Amino acid sequence: MEKSIAIIGGGGRLGSWFRRFFEAEGFEVTVVEFDDGQKKEDIADKNKYILFATPHRVTPELIGQWGSLLTSDHVLVDLSSVKTFTAIACSRVSAESLLIHPMWSPQVTSMTGQALVVCGTPKIGTKSASLLQIFEAAGARLTYTNPDEHDQIMSMIQVVSHASLLAIGLAHKRSQLPLDTLLHSESPVYRMISAMVGRMLSHQADLYADIATLNPYGAEGIRMLSEAVSEIELMIRNNDSEGYAKLFTSAQAHRASSIPEAVRDSAAMIEALVKHDR
Repeated sequence: MEKSIAIIGGGGRLGSWFRRFFEAEGFEVTVVEFDDGQKKEDIADKNKYILFATPHRVTPELIGQWGSLLTSDHVLVDLSSVKTFTAIACSRVSAESLLIHPMWSPQVTSMTGQALVVCGTPKIGTKSASLLQIFEAAGARLTYTNPDEHDQIMSMIQVVSHASLLAIGLAHKRSQLPLDTLLHSESPVYRMISAMVGRMLSHQADLYADIATLNPYGAEGIRMLSEAVSEIELMIRNNDSEGYAKLFTSAQAHRASSIPEAVRDSAAMIEALVKHDR
């Protein structure tokens, strides 16, 4: 396996993470930034793997710009969180195309136990498979789907989850209660929720905005979330505890098979948080 890879956007947080990863795996890594003066032709000649760690909004256009330089000997790797449009761009390129979505932030130290979503396309080949073997050996948990289904799934996992956390942060702000008062009143289970709000808000706003607005299924996911919140609000306004309980049991039934694991996982998180405070 030829171990030379160029990372377009390799100076960013995610690009830097993968630079360190591939260097540790023995790759010769070339970092490419938009204005560094390096010639695309030279980079394509030198590297068989071309990885795009670029903003979602510009990735399809960049793939188009590089596409004519990539041959069937190359592997184009895309890391974006929205796959519909990058898949279209990749379909016009001769190279093998590996559309992957690392489901972790650059704050984590390794792939161990992390989910890596792999979008199957007609252009996954033997060289792409070699990369996937490296990721799996590094401890990543691979999940296979296709670009369209990926975006549907991410409308729930990312868009809806991010919107829920953002809404909590905005509700706390609009309550005008002192933040310290809220945080000091939290038990460990609520601290976990608060920590997820804070963790999300530690990242770049434009990244989350693009994940939400560029996903073709994002608006539909938010519609479902909004309808659910509106139903809950109606039950509370009407003092309808029975209606609230029906909504609760409906969601409970849907997740019944996963509840025991969720209870175990959250108990372990709570215990870890308590130990951290001791």
